[in-house]
Amino acid sequence: MSKIFRGIKNILKNIILLFPKGHVLLEKIVELRNGSNPPGQTAKYTNLTPKELFTNYYHENFWANPETVSGGGSTLEYTENIRREIPKLLEEYKILKILDAPCGDFHWFRKMELPAQVEYIGGDIVDELIRQNQSRYSNDRTAFISLDIINEVLPQADLWMCRDCLFHFSYADIFKTLDNFLRSDIEYIFTSVHTNCTKNFDIVTGGARLLNLELPPFNLCKPVLYVEDWTPDTPVKKIKKMGLWTRSMIADSLVSRAK
Repeated sequence: MSKIFRGIKNILKNIILLFPKGHVLLEKIVELRNGSNPPGQTAKYTNLTPKELFTNYYHENFWANPETVSGGGSTLEYTENIRREIPKLLEEYKILKILDAPCGDFHWFRKMELPAQVEYIGGDIVDELIRQNQSRYSNDRTAFISLDIINEVLPQADLWMCRDCLFHFSYADIFKTLDNFLRSDIEYIFTSVHTNCTKNFDIVTGGARLLNLELPPFNLCKPVLYVEDWTPDTPVKKIKKMGLWTRSMIADSLVSRAK
């Protein structure tokens, strides 16, 4: 019966994709589908580890996007602005090695022209994605590693890009991830923020909600800079930016919170 259901679901998915902007409609359907359980997460996944959870999302193409298994926020259209801005940022802050984790399927990042001296490390908790990326895209300046950013030691880099990730984590896992960053030798973290979100709330890891790291319970200071990371198709309430913080800025903010 489950095979029949999956077959019907795939047929409906393909029909929706025939419509103009069908992928946008499909993303909204996925959001509505997930909203009745712990925000953005289906009940059958609530007892899984993050590795099991996101591996299942990969196998099921959970984000239901026809262009990339990483979801609608990783299409070439959606990433047009940050693909222009990231090379400028790397030049301005003299970044020689970037850690991109989670890197997903490397769909959009591979389209960028990085400065010639920059090395790239892509990390992801889904082992199959890493094997696939390593086979397809690795070279003398590009490598991929299996990495659990919540618990495992981060590799040496000058900047860590943690895009479209923390808003899928519980409060506890966000704090663990930030603490993990503070234990690393990485100088900068470049991560997603919904600056027009006026109140944060907790979720089960694997779900999704708007997240503003400048608000409680995180209370981060203003970042060094923000880069716009949204498209005209993005609902106004979900306008998203990438914020750049130094390790010392994160440390000072979290120390102030603890007092």
